[in-house]
Amino acid sequence: MNKFIKTEFIKEKRSANSKLIKIVPLIFIIFTSLVVLLMVRSIENKSYLLAAAYNWYPILILPIILSLLVVNIIVKEKDYHINLYKSLGLNKEKVIWAKVIVVTLHLFIILVISGLLLYIVGKFMLQENVYFIDIVKATFVTFIGSLPIISFSFLLMVAFGKNFIVYIANFILSLLGPIIAIKNYWLIYPHSYTFRMLAPAINLNPNGIFLEKGSYLANPSAIYIGMILSPIIFTFTMIFSSKIYVRNNND
Repeated sequence: MNKFIKTEFIKEKRSANSKLIKIVPLIFIIFTSLVVLLMVRSIENKSYLLAAAYNWYPILILPIILSLLVVNIIVKEKDYHINLYKSLGLNKEKVIWAKVIVVTLHLFIILVISGLLLYIVGKFMLQENVYFIDIVKATFVTFIGSLPIISFSFLLMVAFGKNFIVYIANFILSLLGPIIAIKNYWLIYPHSYTFRMLAPAINLNPNGIFLEKGSYLANPSAIYIGMILSPIIFTFTMIFSSKIYVRNNND
């Protein structure tokens, strides 16, 4: 398996995805800083940069980025690559799993860099009350909450092979995420996991404002539930996706 992962990393070195790792954190911090300028500050000692960042990141930026990461790593596989896999008798399930591991690591790197930039800009440039522990918690739950979206994107891509389906599906489903995150049935809607877990993690309402004291959304059980469900859904969806990938490329 290590050889498959190393191969994917080598192929990704000069790919569009490698450029996304450098560009996305910059776009994220610039966009967030501009949004903060338009926000009305009604509560003192709160970081509006943090609120804007982790409201807009999962609803607008991440769905696009995750879609691009998955689409890019799939579409670069040309027919001669597939034929080579067949001639060498390579395990195609390992091929697709290597791809998802690389995409997942790319996402983690993007989130970590974005979080560090957010802390530096908020703490030292904007002089906001940005706490490093909040950045760590937000980064962690955003990463975990994004896992089902990664596997869902792979499923759509290997099943239909159409880029626009992945883009449109993730965009629409993520727009509904903060709405469903406050409902009792958020558990059955993976695109809401990040929003629901961010609520108790950094006291941020899915609608982008700070939680009121005593809000039911502050219940930390949402984090534990999300941390369990996300990897499970991710794993089962990828198992299903890998079977479809193998079937499609054996024709």
